[in-house]
Amino acid sequence: LYVYTHPQKILIVDDSKVSIQAVGDVLKEYTCMAATTGENALRIANGPKKPDLVLLDVVMDGMDGYEVCKALKKNTETKDIPVIFMSAIDDPDVMEKVFDVGASDFIRKPYLDTELRVRVSNQLRYKKTLDNNAMYLKSIEDIYDTITDSMYYAQKIQQATLPHNSYLEKVMDEYFVIYKPRDIVSGDFYLVHEIEDKLLLVAADCTGHGVPGALMSMMSMALINEMINIEHVYHPEKILNQLRKLIVNTFRNYEEDEISDGLDAAIVLIDSQEDKMYFAGANSPLYIIRRGKL
Repeated sequence: LYVYTHPQKILIVDDSKVSIQAVGDVLKEYTCMAATTGENALRIANGPKKPDLVLLDVVMDGMDGYEVCKALKKNTETKDIPVIFMSAIDDPDVMEKVFDVGASDFIRKPYLDTELRVRVSNQLRYKKTLDNNAMYLKSIEDIYDTITDSMYYAQKIQQATLPHNSYLEKVMDEYFVIYKPRDIVSGDFYLVHEIEDKLLLVAADCTGHGVPGALMSMMSMALINEMINIEHVYHPEKILNQLRKLIVNTFRNYEEDEISDGLDAAIVLIDSQEDKMYFAGANSPLYIIRRGKL
């Protein structure tokens, strides 16, 4: 939450010091700054103490009010500062032009003190809302950037756990991989293990997407690798049955409706010496193409 701890700042721009003093007396509850020329007004507006509102005369020596307002609205640093024109000129064309150049309001001189206070208060309230929204948006953008950076780093870690192309080329004469995650991190994974004269292939799709799917994916990969490398479990049906038990036991402390994710998987063990292939699947069928026929 953005909180104003100091009075909001108003820049009064008029080539009459008497007019500046009169306006300042009415708006004592605010921090008032003054400029008697358009050039000085722009210098103050672009300085470190930017005003929250500009009260701007129309006719001035040098730069007139129209030029000052155009310059403020053109600059990204000052374009959101509301501008109220103040003038004794009673001309519909003037009224139209001030709004064309970006004015938020117009006060005709002579003015009532109460009218000035109310119109100034309305614009400052708008500016405060605008500033708060900008702060909220910046905070959201910062959080988004932090999360996104972490997600892309997690993507690198996840992809590093997949089999490298050099290994795939070493253990298989021909192969192809279609791996296109929907999100930055994925619930899909594949594994390839050469076990003596056998080749074990795993293709799995965790039912969650994004971060939940990626966490399920990493956990499943770790469990399967442990079965293969440490427990020496190679047969597809044993791997799937044991994996199911491990996942169920991992989530046994949660209600069934809290965590309902799992994974679909296909596991193939190819024994080139015996010219056999063993398959087990969980919601994943096996398609065999032999002599050009499915």
